[in-house]
Amino acid sequence: MLFAAAFASPHVIHAQSLVVATAYDMVPFSFVQRDSIAGYDIDLWKAIANEADFSFQFLPQDFSGIMPSLQRGTAHVGISSITRPSKIPQGLEFSTPYYESGLRLLVRTSETAITGPDDLKGRTIACKLGTTSVTYAYRNLPATMVSLFREIEDAFQALLFQQVDAVLFDAPIMEHYAVQEGKGRVKVVGPLLNPQHYAIAMRKDLGLKPTIDAALETLRKNGTLRRIHTTWFGEKTTTP
Repeated sequence: MLFAAAFASPHVIHAQSLVVATAYDMVPFSFVQRDSIAGYDIDLWKAIANEADFSFQFLPQDFSGIMPSLQRGTAHVGISSITRPSKIPQGLEFSTPYYESGLRLLVRTSETAITGPDDLKGRTIACKLGTTSVTYAYRNLPATMVSLFREIEDAFQALLFQQVDAVLFDAPIMEHYAVQEGKGRVKVVGPLLNPQHYAIAMRKDLGLKPTIDAALETLRKNGTLRRIHTTWFGEKTTTP
């Protein structure tokens, strides 16, 4: 599912002509809606591009493919609720943070025995392949069985059909699902785990970071970032 084609020679490009990799299933940050890409991150990137005078095309793909696309040069920027890692992948760099996040647990509404991570011993949890939830689960929940899913929607369905006991994933996406598509069927439980920040990934050799960081700072100061947050999450959402 592509809305943009890669450039024939990705290492020799005009700095303002960008392929922007984004996931197609990370509701409400980036997702396909009526044959077009939409979401918080999509609105944010459009505002950044307008501020920085970038021309661009979106390249929707599986989340786990975003970093490889950047490293191969088939994309130049990646934005899709990407957690800024402690160890930056070779050849890449990240913007200043734009969203405070973390991990939360999602269970069925009828579930009363799981109220937090301490209740997961001997249970099975679902995680999305290639995300920080997988790393956290293996490092911090050794007595818990982990079932990996390529699409987060499949993890949600596995929970609803009692194939797993809980889902561990990014807090804002879980909270959005619990009050939208999953309303009345699932609930978020426990504390915020593994606090983290979302940032924009980009190829280091393009020198885009100063321009993108400056645009983000302008959007914070003029209220645009707050308005985008309010559109997708309401007034209670906080920003870095």
